[in-house]
Amino acid sequence: MKRIIPLVMCFLVSNLFAIEEKLEKIYGKEENAIYVNIVPFIVSHINVNYERVISNKISLMFGLGAMNGFYEMSFSDEWSVITVLYKIGVGIYPAGRFGNTLRGVYFMPSYTGAIINLRYKPEDLSGSVFAALIGVDIGHKWIWQNGLMIDLSVGMGFATDVVAKVGNKKAAEKEMKIGPTHIGVQFGYAW
Repeated sequence: MKRIIPLVMCFLVSNLFAIEEKLEKIYGKEENAIYVNIVPFIVSHINVNYERVISNKISLMFGLGAMNGFYEMSFSDEWSVITVLYKIGVGIYPAGRFGNTLRGVYFMPSYTGAIINLRYKPEDLSGSVFAALIGVDIGHKWIWQNGLMIDLSVGMGFATDVVAKVGNKKAAEKEMKIGPTHIGVQFGYAW
């Protein structure tokens, strides 16, 4: 009996490893993803995001973007405006599909900092203003065996007040707004 128990334990453990290996082949074991959101390209906004798994249900996301102008703010031809966006988010995958994967439904609370770089052309004045967006994205990721990733998502949250000015020259103003903060049709690669 003392010899049978270790043999049964070895048999069970080896079967568990075989099952886990089969699940990895089916679902993958991606721990990194890099992707871009194609929706902002419509409004001349480019971005790149990197996401890294830190547990079987949690990931960290870092994003970097740039755009002409700033969301829903109109500027005259006298102004040159370039905005740089920095985003950080925590992805929560409730299903935690069979280990460290980035697949399935997720919730991602996020913070976006925006540095709005302004230049008033007639007087060659320049400066920058900071704005923040805080929100929660809800989405679903699909990853195929070759690493191709598609992500569909929407986000809600709020943006802080922004007064875009340099010296005594005011370019535009935007009050705090609660509403949509993100629409995502994202393509990328996971490994």
